[in-house]
Amino acid sequence: MIPLPGEVYRVPSFVFNDGESAPKYAVVLGDATRLRNDRDDHVLVIVTTKQGRHFRSKAPGCHADEYHPHFFIATRTTDIFTLDTHVVIDDIYRMGCRELDSKAAHKGSLPIPLSLEIVDCVLSADIEPIYREALARYRT
Repeated sequence: MIPLPGEVYRVPSFVFNDGESAPKYAVVLGDATRLRNDRDDHVLVIVTTKQGRHFRSKAPGCHADEYHPHFFIATRTTDIFTLDTHVVIDDIYRMGCRELDSKAAHKGSLPIPLSLEIVDCVLSADIEPIYREALARYRT
């Protein structure tokens, strides 16, 4: 079964594009099955990050125009995150549904309005056209 937008998974060893890995929360953006030519279902995900060495606004919501584009979720917004959370919106990853099922723990679902705000924020960022096309159907 393909996870719905806004579902959150804890991935113990998320592999980034540069080959590095770290434990991360992955937020499902939508179905990406049509973007690949294999038989496994895929979803588009974005990952969370801490404040870290990069300044990121702590005003709730979308910050697509900042140097480090992100969506900020304050601790009290949802029960899933125990700390203030920055969701990186300009780095989109494709993950197989089987990989999510076998290697990640489902932590819950974000409220639908918040999920749609995140998708809208991603769509307002500088992302690859193929991802924009896949996500736009959730807003029609």
